[in-house]
Amino acid sequence: MIPQSANHLYRFGPFRLNPAERLLLRDGQPVPVTPKVFDTLVALVEHHGRLLKKDELIGKLWPDATVEEDNLTHNISALRKALGDDRNSARFIETVPRLGYRFVAEVHELSEGEAQPEIESQNTTSEPAEKIPAETAQRRLTNRKAIALLVLALAALGAAIYWSFARPSNDAAAKVRSITIPPFVSRVAGDEYLALGMAETLITRLSQIRQLVVRPTNAYQKYAAGTDPIAIGRRQDVEATLTGELHRVGESVSVKISLLDAKSKTLLWERIFNNRLEAIFELQDSITDHVAGVLGLELTRRERELLSKQPTGDIEAYEAYMKGRLLWNDRGHKELRESFLHFEHAIRKDGRFALGYSGLASAYAFDYQLWPKTEEMARKALELDPTLAEPHATIGFVRMYWEWNWLGAEEEFKQAITINPNFATAHHWYAIFTAVCGGASPAVDLGVEMMKHALALDRFSPAINADLGQLLYFARQYDEAIAACQKALAIDPSFTNANRYLHDIYLKKGMSAEAVEQFFIVAQRPAEVTHSDPTTLKAYRDAYKAEGISGFWRERKKVLSRYPVDAYRLAQCFARLGEKEGALDWLEEAYRSRAFNLVYVKADPVFENLWDEKRFQNLLKRMRM
Repeated sequence: MIPQSANHLYRFGPFRLNPAERLLLRDGQPVPVTPKVFDTLVALVEHHGRLLKKDELIGKLWPDATVEEDNLTHNISALRKALGDDRNSARFIETVPRLGYRFVAEVHELSEGEAQPEIESQNTTSEPAEKIPAETAQRRLTNRKAIALLVLALAALGAAIYWSFARPSNDAAAKVRSITIPPFVSRVAGDEYLALGMAETLITRLSQIRQLVVRPTNAYQKYAAGTDPIAIGRRQDVEATLTGELHRVGESVSVKISLLDAKSKTLLWERIFNNRLEAIFELQDSITDHVAGVLGLELTRRERELLSKQPTGDIEAYEAYMKGRLLWNDRGHKELRESFLHFEHAIRKDGRFALGYSGLASAYAFDYQLWPKTEEMARKALELDPTLAEPHATIGFVRMYWEWNWLGAEEEFKQAITINPNFATAHHWYAIFTAVCGGASPAVDLGVEMMKHALALDRFSPAINADLGQLLYFARQYDEAIAACQKALAIDPSFTNANRYLHDIYLKKGMSAEAVEQFFIVAQRPAEVTHSDPTTLKAYRDAYKAEGISGFWRERKKVLSRYPVDAYRLAQCFARLGEKEGALDWLEEAYRSRAFNLVYVKADPVFENLWDEKRFQNLLKRMRM
C-alpha cells in the first residue's frame, strides 16, 4: 500500500477522495473498490496533470514485489469502470501509449479544515446582482453553511453504512481466527464449477494469511453442499463457517456471503455482492477484501499482494480450469480423463495461467501413461507463480509413486508445506510417504499421526479419511482402520478406495464374508475391477460358496493370471494363498512395470510372510527402500 496523506482530501467531478480514511465518494455515496485499485487512484490523483510512467506507477503500487504489467492494466480498467470513465474519451484517466497514464480531470485539493463542499454563487448572469440587506445575507450564509454541514453529514452516514457491511458488525466477527469454507451453493444447474471456483479462490487467498486458519471442504463438494453449515464448522473444529450462495441470471452474478458462529449459530455478518459475469474477477476481489475486513485482519504488505493477485484475466480459461478441478476432485478414472481436456483448454486460452498448468500436472500424476509429463507441467506452473504449493506436492507424489525417488519426494512435500502450512493434500501425501518408506513401527505410527494432522485440516476429505484407514491397517490397528474407512464412506458412499481397504482389513481380521462383500461392491462399479462381467462374478460367488475364501482367491488368481494387468494385486492373491514363489514372481513383475501400488510393499501386512525372503529384501534394496 502506498503512503497516504493524513490531512488532505481531493475533489474531482462528482467524486471526493479521502486517502487517510481510504474512502471514495460519488455525490456523497461510497464507491467500493479493491485496495489496490484505490491505491492506483490515489497515486494518479496526487500527481494529477503529470504523466506517471508505467514503471513508476508499478513501483509505487508494488514496492516489494515483481509483477507483470498486466496487473497495472487490470487496475486501470477496474478504476475506469468505478469512475464511469471511457478509455476512448477519457474524462479522468488518459492513456499515453507505451508510456503510462495521466489523471486529466481538474482536481481540487482541500485540507481537513476545508472539507466542507464549496458553496458557489448562484448568480451566473452578467446583470448586477440585487442588493440584499445585511441581515438577509447573513441568514442565507448561515443556511448555506447548514446545507453544507448536512451534505457532509449525509456523506458520513453513507460511508458509515458502507463500512458497516465491510467491517465487523460486532466484536465477535473480528475475533474469529479459524474458519471453514464449504463449497458455495449454486442455485442454477450447470454453474457448480463457478460456485466451486468462488470458494476455492477465497480459500486459496485467505490461506495465505498466517493469523487465520482456513479449513477447506472442497475435497468433497456433494457432502458439504448438502450439510448444515453449523455442523460443518463443528466437525472442522473451527470458530466460524463462511458460506456462499451463487445465483446467475443471464450475464449477471449475485453471491450472498454469510459468516456463522459455529457454536452459537449466530449470524455474524452477511452481504450480497453483485456484478456482471465478465467482471467475475472484480467480484472475487470485492468478496475477499470484505471478508478480510470483517474479520479485522491486520495484513502485511505481502499478504495484501496475495489477496489481490488474479490467476488469469481470461474468463473462459478460468471456467475451463474450474470445470477440470471439479472433475479432478472426484478422482474417478473417467473424471480424471475428462479433467485433462478442461485443463488443456484453460492453458490454450491463457498460456500464462499457472493454476491451469498445476491442475493439468495433478491430473497427469494419476495416469499410468501420462505421469512422465507431470513435472514439466508442474515446473511451468511454478515458473509462472512460485507461490503455489500444489505443484511441489504433485511433483512429490510422482517422485514417490512412480519414480521411487524418496529424497526428492520428501523435499517437494516439505517445500509445499512451507509455502502453505494449511495445504491438507501436501500433509496427506507426506504422511503416506513417511509410513511406506519406514514400512514398520515407529515409521508407520508416525505416518498415522501425520495423516491425522492432514485430516484436521480437511475433515470432509474422503481420500484422507480412507488413507488414514489404510495407514492404520499398516499399523495393525484394524478396528480403528475400519472406523476410518467407514467414515470415508459416510462422506462419499462411492469412494472405492475405502471399500478396497475394508476388504483387506476384514481379511486380516478373519471376516471373510465381509471381505467378499466389499469386493462385490467395488466390482459393481464400472471399470473398477478387471473382468467383472456377470459370468466371471458368478464364478467368484460359486467358488466362495464351495470352498470358502481360499476358493475365492484361487478363482481370482486364475482370472487375473489370464489378464495380468495388475501385477501387485496378483502378488497379493498368491501371498494370501501362501504361495511365496508366485507372490515374489509377481512382485518382480510389478517392479518391472512400475506398478503404482508397489510403494506399499514394505508396509502391507499381506506380505509379512515374505519379509525374511532374500528375493523380497533384494526387491526393497532395488527400490531404495
